[in-house]
Amino acid sequence: MNEKIIEMATIKLFPGKTEQDLLRASEKFQQDFVKGLKGFISRELVHVKDNEYADIIHWKSMEDAKAVLTQEMNSDACMAFFSLMKMDETNPEAGVRHFKSLAVYGAMYRG
Repeated sequence: MNEKIIEMATIKLFPGKTEQDLLRASEKFQQDFVKGLKGFISRELVHVKDNEYADIIHWKSMEDAKAVLTQEMNSDACMAFFSLMKMDETNPEAGVRHFKSLAVYGAMYRG
């Protein structure tokens, strides 16, 4: 069964960090880490409000999405990206949620 997964990670920037800082780190994160990952489809960084953002990643499967969690801590690009964010150090995955895509509408997405 082809089960596309949407991962949404909420981001709150540390005081003093800017949207431009986030965009620079996000680009490096994309190019040096995410782009080559198995099962990666697409990624979108969105502004929620004030200093809050969401990183939305589309994966081919839940297995692909979960496999990344073990690789993140060994990536300098990941650590630089994450260093801008307020995170629960006891549970760094607290702001990450996964959803199974049921239907996609529109011309933007080609599955």
